[in-house]
This record gives sequence, C-alpha cells and structure tokens, in this order.
Amino acid sequence: FKQINWLTLPQNEISRVVNEVRIVHFNGGAKPWIYLCFHPYAKEYLRCVKQTAWKDFQPTGYSVTNFFKKHVILFLGERRAGALITRVRSTLHAIGLA
Repeated sequence: FKQINWLTLPQNEISRVVNEVRIVHFNGGAKPWIYLCFHPYAKEYLRCVKQTAWKDFQPTGYSVTNFFKKHVILFLGERRAGALITRVRSTLHAIGLA
C-alpha cells in the first residue's frame, strides 16, 4: 500500500497523524471484511469487530479452498503463489478434476 501525501503535509505531521489514527477508511479494492484481503489493518479490523454485536462475523469468501489459498500466498508471496495456483488448476483440469 502506497503512502501518498496528496495534502503536502510536513513529514512530522504525517507521522503524528499515522501514530494517532482512530478511524481507517478502507477505500480502494482492499476490504478487510473479504477473507482474501491482505490490507495492513485487516487483522486489527477483525479484532475490533469481535468487540461488537457482530462478534460472530465471518469474512466474505471464507472457505477451505480460500483458507489454503491465503496461507500459500502468505508463505510464498503473491507472485509465486499465483504461478503455483495456476499450475495446480491446469493440472486438475487436465486430469478431469476441475
């Protein structure tokens, strides 16, 4: 996630705001309520949700397949995991299992 200073604030002011953050707006494609999200604040978001009336919330897209996919991505990195997942899909398709 890029840190863009569109407001041209001094670096010390940006550091102060980042350290005192109280609200995070999840704009863009990364949404922590989607299971395969890798946003830096996703774990914090889910920790906070557990303290609300929605404590039993399960992220959208949670499945056994996505559980393994997420952990392969975390272990190998996005590029190598993507290549591996593509090869596995091709192999499963070739032998008639997909």
